[in-house]
Amino acid sequence: MENEELVEKLSALGHIYRLKIVTALTEGEKYLSEIAKEVGISRALANVHLKKLKAAGLVKTRVLLMEDEARALR
Repeated sequence: MENEELVEKLSALGHIYRLKIVTALTEGEKYLSEIAKEVGISRALANVHLKKLKAAGLVKTRVLLMEDEARALR
């Protein structure tokens, strides 16, 4: 691992909410709303922190729509 890559990963873990998110995700895949509730932050703020973790290569994200939402988009 390059030094710059290591610094990026460590920097991404340098915030208490991001540490809590990573800890929550050790239990398995979760919806954004579940993460936000567990960590005690808004979905918008959880999304900001997840983007930082994703950019550092620490998490993977994907978009899932509930069946009712998928019908509404058709």
